[in-house]
Amino acid sequence: LGASGSPPPPLPGADGMAPVQGELMESPKVPALDRSPSKPIKSKPVTSKIDWNSIGTDGGQSIHLQSAAMLTEAAEIETRLRQHILELIEPTIQRQRQVEVRVKECKVASDENHHELVALKRTIEGQENLR
Repeated sequence: LGASGSPPPPLPGADGMAPVQGELMESPKVPALDRSPSKPIKSKPVTSKIDWNSIGTDGGQSIHLQSAAMLTEAAEIETRLRQHILELIEPTIQRQRQVEVRVKECKVASDENHHELVALKRTIEGQENLR
């Protein structure tokens, strides 16, 4: 509480406007990521419009509204983090699939070579028996 016994005015948000009590904030839009490995991932900082100064001054109603806003904000952050993680590991998953395909191709080629060598060995042994 301020010196006059009233709560201090709410702090302005990132947009210079004081947050409205119970207002759900819109999550910042995350720019599309360039997937090239040479560029770092860029993201806007998370800014909250929760009025921490008004907590407890209205009989608890703002606590519930702000708790809901915090939970919504946390869920949005979690969703964005999951998307970032997926975007980061997606190229690795694709490379792993390519490696698995190449390993299978190598096994098939190796098996074919093995069968050809066995056939050649039998042919050579058969020719030696004719001598």
